[in-house]
Amino acid sequence: MWLQGLVCAAAFFTASAIDLPVWSDVYSVKGVIFIPYAELAEPFSTWYDGPNKQSRIDYYGDMVKTYQLGKDGSGTSLKIAPVTTEEEVNIRTCLQVNGSQEQPIRPQTVLPELKGFEYLGKLLSDEVIEGIQTQKWNLTTTVGEKENKYFLWVTFKEDGDQKIAVPVRYEMRGFNSLLGSHYDHYFLRYDEFDISPIDSEIFSIDTSLKCQGFPGPGDKHIYTFNPMAEFIKPETTGHLEFEFNKFTKKHRRIYTNQNERLLRMEIFRQNVRFIHSHNRKNVGFSLSVNHLADKTETELKALRGKTYSKEYNEGLPFPYTSEDFSNLPDQWDWRLYGAVTPVKDQSVCGSCWSFGTIGTVEGAFFLKNGGHLVRLSQQALIDCSWGFGNNGCDGGEDFRAYQWIKKHGGIPTEEDYGPYLGQDGYCHADKLPKVAKLSSWTNVTTNDENALRLAIFKHGPISVAIDASQRTFSFYSNGVYFEEKCHNKVDELDHAVLAVGYGSINGNHYWLVKNSWSNYWGNDGYVLIAVKIGAAAEKPPQTKFHEGSMADGHSSEDSDAENQTEFAGILSKWTNYIHGWQDRYIVLKSGTLSYYRSEHERGYGCRGALSLTKAPHEFDECRFDVAVNDCVWYLRADSVEIKQGWLEALESCRVESGYATGSETSLKRHDSSVSLQSNNHSTASGSSFKKGSRTLREKLAEIDTYRDILSQQIDTLQKYFDSCVELDLGKESQSKESPPAVDFKGESITFKTTTAAVIDTLSHCSELVVQREESWRKRLDREKERRKHCEVLAQKYFEQLQKSRTVHPGPDLEEGPHSVLADDEFYDAVESGLDKMEEEQELREKLKTGQIPITPPPTSPAIQHRLWPEVDRLVKQQVAMARMGIGECGTGWQLFAEDGEMKMYRREEEVDGMVVDPLKAVHVVKGITGHEVCDYFFNPKYRYDWETTLEHMTVLETISDDTLVFLQTHKRIWPASQRDVVFWSHMRKLPNDQDRDGPDIWTVVNNSTESPEHPANVGKCVRIYLTVCLLCQTRVHPPKDGAPITRNNVSCKITYCSVGNEPGRLGTSISAEGGVQARVPKILKALHLIRDQSNKEQTADVLTPKS
Repeated sequence: MWLQGLVCAAAFFTASAIDLPVWSDVYSVKGVIFIPYAELAEPFSTWYDGPNKQSRIDYYGDMVKTYQLGKDGSGTSLKIAPVTTEEEVNIRTCLQVNGSQEQPIRPQTVLPELKGFEYLGKLLSDEVIEGIQTQKWNLTTTVGEKENKYFLWVTFKEDGDQKIAVPVRYEMRGFNSLLGSHYDHYFLRYDEFDISPIDSEIFSIDTSLKCQGFPGPGDKHIYTFNPMAEFIKPETTGHLEFEFNKFTKKHRRIYTNQNERLLRMEIFRQNVRFIHSHNRKNVGFSLSVNHLADKTETELKALRGKTYSKEYNEGLPFPYTSEDFSNLPDQWDWRLYGAVTPVKDQSVCGSCWSFGTIGTVEGAFFLKNGGHLVRLSQQALIDCSWGFGNNGCDGGEDFRAYQWIKKHGGIPTEEDYGPYLGQDGYCHADKLPKVAKLSSWTNVTTNDENALRLAIFKHGPISVAIDASQRTFSFYSNGVYFEEKCHNKVDELDHAVLAVGYGSINGNHYWLVKNSWSNYWGNDGYVLIAVKIGAAAEKPPQTKFHEGSMADGHSSEDSDAENQTEFAGILSKWTNYIHGWQDRYIVLKSGTLSYYRSEHERGYGCRGALSLTKAPHEFDECRFDVAVNDCVWYLRADSVEIKQGWLEALESCRVESGYATGSETSLKRHDSSVSLQSNNHSTASGSSFKKGSRTLREKLAEIDTYRDILSQQIDTLQKYFDSCVELDLGKESQSKESPPAVDFKGESITFKTTTAAVIDTLSHCSELVVQREESWRKRLDREKERRKHCEVLAQKYFEQLQKSRTVHPGPDLEEGPHSVLADDEFYDAVESGLDKMEEEQELREKLKTGQIPITPPPTSPAIQHRLWPEVDRLVKQQVAMARMGIGECGTGWQLFAEDGEMKMYRREEEVDGMVVDPLKAVHVVKGITGHEVCDYFFNPKYRYDWETTLEHMTVLETISDDTLVFLQTHKRIWPASQRDVVFWSHMRKLPNDQDRDGPDIWTVVNNSTESPEHPANVGKCVRIYLTVCLLCQTRVHPPKDGAPITRNNVSCKITYCSVGNEPGRLGTSISAEGGVQARVPKILKALHLIRDQSNKEQTADVLTPKS
């Protein structure tokens, strides 16, 4: 114990014996801010002049300059940064914020205040950092659940008699004890530190700049005007709280508990740091805080649902010529022509593939349909295309969606199928009408900007795949997006978007792309992606040159050929749409172009060879095509210089071979196994009959090509033999030139190879046929097994049914001669059953006649009730809107449904960012009055008759006889949650201004309200909010000859208006057209039943005009 106390005392004495470092009040320093969680490393330069109360910090060189000037008054903060507008690009602009008495501007240091720091002792604290021997100091602070640890590494240098403290590194680690994790981590590295006097010119502003004011002082500007303050005094988090609260309010974020809120705020903090640091780089595009700023990387990954498979997508090729490209405009935007629907939010569902597919089909149908845009259903693809390999909200591919559309003869419209849900749902597309039938689709050539530009211009918006995993893409805001880290391989593209146009800004060419992450993302949901194809693609190996050598055992002709220079190297060769571009070893020698899988496989024979006709490609500067007759090789070099070398060699061979003079030469192939598609005979899977059929068709097409080749070879030989016969018979003069020489060796090898390939292909076709028969046999066996299993189950269920009938006997055993009940027991049971039925009938009759009170009496006069001003105001407002004509005052009503005399209209409208979409229905019912309709709609005793989804109804309060407050609970309809609503209902008679002697007008207005005893969204029910107005006007058609007026002479014009929405479901109106189409007919059908019942009970019901 004594020894331990001595050691502790010695350690304490050592720690306290070293004085705190003291910073110079004038210094300049360069360094880097590292923020691992935000993946940032941002360089800075600082000049600090304490005595004169001024500082300057530059970020990313001098890209952004910030000044904190505290000389005069409350001080001034300046920021000089490049600003780009629609008229000007990267204009150096000075922005200004003035301090206040409550929040003065002071010079900003980049060195921490050392009060509270402790030196832990020589053994624990002395470290070598950045190659420098340092002292390590530590400070620990605790604020609530957050424990922050600060570390400072400092060294010293002698300056005469002074010992100057020099910072080396400053680090912060934040730990949240509530969450049990590190929520923050950053450090500053100081590279150059100098305490020499600072030239006053450092703090002077260019006189050509006029600083413009920025909206007033406050923490909310600290990120842009003084970002360093957050790292030197991290306990000042008012600005972060302000921004996060603004974010949660704007995007309606509700977190389950305080732990989640803290976690989301720390994610938000790192994302905001990343966004502002990126914007200080000024790389040509900017980022901003959007609705994704509190999402984790896992949650963001869920939005990228583009999957990848190596399966052939059945797309057609996309050929084009220079004439096609020559007429393209420089700019194009399909939005200007009405071919693009509004941006949607795919929500937390990886369904981007469905949005790309639907956008493409909508554009093609727009062009096919005479310029009429129809909204198609993404939800139908999510729900219904599982059988083609898509996985709904867990990802998919566009070509699989095309396959589903093709098989089912089109796709339902969004209006017919229902709105987008953002989750997997039940498929119900079978019985719905479909539009946009597909016959085929085309693959636009990968990494060919001319092809994509031509496809967009001629065929409408195109679905494209991109790499959206970069953090910059998640928070893109404006500018031409180009990210050097983006991947360009097919299996690394994880997000499907819609290319709707192209153009250029200040010489920067771009694609105009529509995303599916809502209007909050990007530039109203769109992004401009730079046209820089292949920037992140993997480079192939460099081309090699080989010199040929003499070989023994060859003829003189062969030796001359072998002595020619061999041009060889690795190029990317287009194989097919399954495997795309593949690296192949290409050899050009003796006018023949050959290719191998690799240089090491040259001894096994080439994969194919041909003589040359053409090489240069019209558009792609690194691509060239080589074609002989119908055989074309598509090749791409790594650079223009390498391509040019190949072109020169190809051109020289072309001239030597006679192609330049227009002569024709037959196809030459080396003695190797040859196939037009692939030399590897893939075995068709017995479980994939479709794939096997496609392979069989391909092989038959190969045989057809071989037939053409053999025909050419036979024609060549036949012409030579015919010439020889004519010369031998003396039919030609002596001056006649000899027939052209034929390479019999080459022709025989070619003929042998072609015939061998034909036999090989026929053998493969035979194997495919056998495999197909085997597949059918296995299918038949499986079908037999299923039928046998079904028969066994049916027999089992039949036996169970027989046993059930024995346990629960039929009516013969209950009341027949075999009854087990005694006579007294049987008749007592029947009598009690009849009594119960009579009681139920009597209760129903009492409810109808109103003998059982179902509403509480009013507690005070209606005019004194707290809700009466709202009731009176809304009734007048709703009646005025209901009376307004369809086209009056620019109301914008659109007819969207019509059924006989019933017409339904809608109007697109948003209130505080929520879609409300008011709806109106107009109908005429004969044989009933307006008062009867309104009473039926208002009276609670009739509510169950027409409100079929009603589960329970309670009258909470009676304001007056014509004003009630209801609580209704509706039945749950999967997958939605159960709904309830609290609303007041008011019935009123209105004067007939047009005909004072005519019948009065009646109305019922329902509007949501709050009830303290029944708070919203408590328990299993979700509260809905609505406003409904029913306006009824009785019309009397006087009978002829003065006969009494009956119901046959009466009709009622009904106007039904509805507005509503559910909180938390932005963009989804509860009174959507599907709901109105279902609700209004039910009410009207019930009214028809009332009318028919009234006609039966009162066949001669005589009505006065005032009824």
